[in-house]
Amino acid sequence: GDKLTELPAERMRLLQQALPVCDVRPLDLFPILELLPIWALKIHRPFGQWDVVSLFNWGDEAAIIDFRFEELGLANDAEYLVYDFWNQAFRGGFHERFAASVPARSNVLLAVHRAQGRPQFLSTDRHITQGGVSIEGVAWDERNKVLSGSLRLVENSPSRLVFFVPEGYELSAVHADGADVAETKSKADQTLTMVVSRAASGSATWRLEF
Repeated sequence: GDKLTELPAERMRLLQQALPVCDVRPLDLFPILELLPIWALKIHRPFGQWDVVSLFNWGDEAAIIDFRFEELGLANDAEYLVYDFWNQAFRGGFHERFAASVPARSNVLLAVHRAQGRPQFLSTDRHITQGGVSIEGVAWDERNKVLSGSLRLVENSPSRLVFFVPEGYELSAVHADGADVAETKSKADQTLTMVVSRAASGSATWRLEF
C-alpha cells in the first residue's frame, strides 16, 4: 500500500531486488513454530545449483541462528562458501554447520555454494535469489583457467557480481561484451567483485582470465 513515488531510495532498492518474482517455492526448516526462523530455497539452473537461506530473528534481542548443511540436503563432508546478500559480505568457508548473530527484528540472507577449489560465481546484488533470475550462464575452462558467463542487465542499473578466488589463482584480465565494466576489485577475503552496466536493457557476457 506504499506510494511508490514517495519511497526513499533504500526502500525502493529493496523492492527492485525482490522483482521480478522468481518461480520458486522456499521451504521452512525446523523447528516448526508460529514464526519460522529459517527458510531454505534450492536454486537449480543449467549452469549450476546453490541454496539461498534466510535467517529470521523475530525477537526483540539479537540471537544466534544456526543450521547444519545436511539439513539442507547437502553432503556433510564438503566445504561450503557462504555469502551475505544484505551486507554484501563473504562469511567464509564452512564445514558441517553455519551460525550467525542476527540483530533483533532482522534478517540475514545467504547464498550457500559448494566450494569447487577454483574460481567460482558466488552472488549478485541484482536479485535476492543471487543469480537465479539475472544470470544466464556460468562456465569454467580448466585448460585455459577462464571463468565466463552471461547475464541480463537492466537499463542504467549497475549490477555487482561476486566471485570467490582461492589461493593459487590471480586475475590477469577482464573482458565484457555488451556491457561496461565500471569496477573490478579483489579483496583480502579472497573475493572478487565486478560491477557491470549497459545503457539499454539486454544481455551481456563477461570473461575473467586467471
